[in-house]
Amino acid sequence: MKHKIQLQCGILHLNIQRADVELDELLNFASRANPKRGFLFVSKVLGKHLPCSPVQMRSSYQSLAQKVGISSKKTLVLGMAETATGLGAGVADSLAQISQNAGQVIYQQTTRHELNIERLLDFDEVHSHAPDQLVYPPSQKLQSDYLQSERLVLVDDEISTGRTLKELALALSTRLSQMSGLSGAHYEVIFVSLVSWLSTKQKQDLQALCPFNIRFESLLEGSFQFEPNLNFKPTLPGKVSACQKAPNAQAHLGRQGMDMMGFSTEFKAQIEIPANLSKDQPVTVIGTGEFTYIPFLLAEKLHENGFQVSFQSTTRSPILTGPAIQHSLSFLDEQGEGVSNYLHNPPQDGQVIIAYESESCRQAHQLPSLIGKQCLTWVCSL
Repeated sequence: MKHKIQLQCGILHLNIQRADVELDELLNFASRANPKRGFLFVSKVLGKHLPCSPVQMRSSYQSLAQKVGISSKKTLVLGMAETATGLGAGVADSLAQISQNAGQVIYQQTTRHELNIERLLDFDEVHSHAPDQLVYPPSQKLQSDYLQSERLVLVDDEISTGRTLKELALALSTRLSQMSGLSGAHYEVIFVSLVSWLSTKQKQDLQALCPFNIRFESLLEGSFQFEPNLNFKPTLPGKVSACQKAPNAQAHLGRQGMDMMGFSTEFKAQIEIPANLSKDQPVTVIGTGEFTYIPFLLAEKLHENGFQVSFQSTTRSPILTGPAIQHSLSFLDEQGEGVSNYLHNPPQDGQVIIAYESESCRQAHQLPSLIGKQCLTWVCSL
């Protein structure tokens, strides 16, 4: 099915070839202030730029986990910063739930924050507004299982060329092979996304470039062509990358791996619902930057306890207002790096909980004052 999307930056022509979820239920579209790529696929189920029900989010996690499938192999799932850190963790968590004791599932995210730890590897995401990505080695507790992983599941919200995930797969498998002594060819690599724009030929070309077997899984497949508006000449409105270390970024919350077997059940059992939260008004839970999956679990627990809940999170992506983005708040990041952050489609009423990965992140942030009344803050206790 073909679609024509008119945007400020130009015209997107879509050809949908397969859809487990209808396009209108999965995506919206926007322009952004990015000279590298002016258009943006805005997910309706990601809980990033658009508020989303935790039920919808969990459903997408479960659907993708089912496509990945149960295996007796140890599985390492990587979510791409910043947009897919929550998606990657959700897929890993749902995969662990359906796998039970079939095979261990470890989750790790890439990050754009510099930690006081020697890096495992770094790479770049070419079309991104903030291209630098870092991967850190696993924690000592997870190192043995991490190195024994035989399935690499690389998760992003959308795949347009596959270049970034291919480079990550090659670099990571090479590095793990050097550390474990195993051949890189023994890995099974699965590219997972909500949306894939890869053609059959692109998939074949990617497979030809890799010494391991690749599988592609998504909720929607198709292709797109973009007609740029030559009068659209955006510039990035603020600082998008940090040039100093981020001491507030917590390594143990996914940046050095997490064992996902039983994680969400155990963590949700520990969450205390704020006493002053009312079921008479809707609640919006807001994750901050890369810290999205644990706040999602807070939102999911609130839903399970009878609250009307939406989830969304802050971002570095400077998206322009239009049909998908009605309004945006702009502020500096919670890590103290001086990076421009945004909350697109912020809540206009009801109760708001902003979640932080550390107390120092909460103290440094301007967003609570911008949202104002009925805004609570919540700090992760892990």
